[in-house]
Amino acid sequence: MKSSEIVLLTGITAFAWILLFNSFDMPLSSGMNLGPGFLPLIISVTLLAVIAIRAVSLFSLTAAGKVHGEEGSKRSSNAYPALGIVVFIGVMALMIVAMGYVGILLPLGITMALVSRYFSGHSMVKSIGVTLLVLLVIYAVFAIWLKIPLR
Repeated sequence: MKSSEIVLLTGITAFAWILLFNSFDMPLSSGMNLGPGFLPLIISVTLLAVIAIRAVSLFSLTAAGKVHGEEGSKRSSNAYPALGIVVFIGVMALMIVAMGYVGILLPLGITMALVSRYFSGHSMVKSIGVTLLVLLVIYAVFAIWLKIPLR
């Protein structure tokens, strides 16, 4: 596991725990509808479960000796691994600020495409295609089905 993955998973874990504890302060339902605490609770539990599965699988692969040397052959070494993390945090901060001005979908789409391109190594066409499909599903679920404004 690379150090950037460890830092990212640690940050996401901290975010998920904070989200989990704060979701208990909100009601899970309000009459016949889902309450404001339902979605944060589901998201935080899902994040923690996925991170736990990833950690267990990596520890079991490391114990079996199958991880060492695989990532080095697949990707070129980066001389400044922390620079990518700092740039990513800066882009995330800009996108969070932009969400207040242009809505959620555009900054989310830019962030998803950049993460897919630069961190996952996908081609630009694949990154944009997958991002557009995911944004379409998000729009359909939240704006059309649940009637939640995305602005």
